[in-house]
Amino acid sequence: MAICDSNYCFQIINVRSFGKESDCNVFKTSTFGKKLYGDKLNFPPEKYLPNDELGPPQPFVLVADEALALHRNLLRPFSGLPVERFLEFIPKAGHKSAELFDVVNDLIKRYGLDWSNCKGQSYDNANNMSGSYSGLQARVKEINNLIYFVPCAAYSLNFVGTRAVDSSKEAVKYFGLMQHLFTFFTISTHRWEILSII
Repeated sequence: MAICDSNYCFQIINVRSFGKESDCNVFKTSTFGKKLYGDKLNFPPEKYLPNDELGPPQPFVLVADEALALHRNLLRPFSGLPVERFLEFIPKAGHKSAELFDVVNDLIKRYGLDWSNCKGQSYDNANNMSGSYSGLQARVKEINNLIYFVPCAAYSLNFVGTRAVDSSKEAVKYFGLMQHLFTFFTISTHRWEILSII
């Protein structure tokens, strides 16, 4: 077993076990493991995360794999997926980034959410949204610069698809016909039922 620092340099190496013993047991019975689980290690005092002085101070931690038992100072990497929740549709608020920010900020406050817990933001690539100096993403970063902006891939892909189709007359005709057919069937519930039976 080994412990590395944040620069991936080995700090502690423990070679003393046969292959049949579990990693968890080897770690628990090691000198370091006993001190960790006995709360006898000299970890630095808890500190606020960067740019999160309003949140609770966080302990210093070691990151280990699933073989080791969790502890206040021993965590595992998060292997799940982020969870997204739809809150509500927001009425059109205007086109300026300041107006858009006010609406988003009001929504965050109304739902009792905390900007310090937000880790990402994603919008279309319009300048009022994605602008790095005065767009919505820049205004959000003024509150918490750890909220990273990722351009909406679906929006970008839609542009690519639209431009690709526009370059071919046959494709324009084909997708135009598909759009007309879709509209023809969706404006009538009776026609939609017939289509869904087919």
